[in-house]
Amino acid sequence: MTADDKNERDAGSIRTDQIGKVFVLVGKDVRKCLVCEQLFTRRTASEHARVVCMPGIGMKTGSK
Repeated sequence: MTADDKNERDAGSIRTDQIGKVFVLVGKDVRKCLVCEQLFTRRTASEHARVVCMPGIGMKTGSK
C-alpha cells in the first residue's frame, strides 16, 4: 500500500471518536453493560448509555 492508496481509501470517510459504554450481547435482544453489569434491551441500552453508572452500584440519576 502506498500513501496514495491510503488517501484514496480515506477520501469521503468521516472519522469521529465516540465515548460511551460497552455492552455485550447476551441474548437475542438482551445486552449487558460492562460497567454496572445490568441487563438491558436494545432500546433501554441506548438510554442507559447516556447515564452515569458504576461497578456494583448500578445507575445514578441526575438528582442528588
